[in-house]
Amino acid sequence: MESGIFDRIIMQLVTGLYWTLCLSMAASILSLIVGFVAGLIKSIHVPIITYVVNFYTYIVRGVPFLLLLFIIYYVLPFFNIRLSPFIAGVLSLVIHEGAYMTEIIRSGIESVEKGQHEAAHSLGLNYFQKMRYIILPQAIKITLPPLAGQFVLLIKSTALISLIGLTDLTRVGRQLTQRGENPFLIFFIVGIFYFVICYPIINISDRLERSV
Repeated sequence: MESGIFDRIIMQLVTGLYWTLCLSMAASILSLIVGFVAGLIKSIHVPIITYVVNFYTYIVRGVPFLLLLFIIYYVLPFFNIRLSPFIAGVLSLVIHEGAYMTEIIRSGIESVEKGQHEAAHSLGLNYFQKMRYIILPQAIKITLPPLAGQFVLLIKSTALISLIGLTDLTRVGRQLTQRGENPFLIFFIVGIFYFVICYPIINISDRLERSV
């Protein structure tokens, strides 16, 4: 393969990588916010709202991500709600991954020993002080390894967004092979890009898990 053709292929894949990174970062930040708020609500058992959050997590975790993506992108237009592939992708990932992060955050908070809660009460701390200074610092340390693993799954799930037209890394790879480029070479490079994104997070997750 000529160097000029190879350079062109790399540039196109880098463009796809850009959209994959944008999608991953936006969805990761927003799903973490959803997971934190919903997980906090579940851990303190807020009346009515807790039932809504439980319903959300049960339904979403029982539905395939691809089905959720297709509902948001193809069904919402029937209700005059039309979203771009990028926005639909972010929204789908946030709804899906937010449900899993909700359970991770909830389990992290509830795993803090009850003695810590009693100690906070004995010190005269109110609920917000207790959560800020005693419970959440310990819960965050517990939840970091599974959250890192969930971020890796989120990044891998972005490949499915190519099915609704987003020109991400996977879609660019498919387009190049459809134009006659070597499939083995193209998807080998695509795989390397995904590995470079995911491996540092996996490595951090393993280290955090050993330190807990």
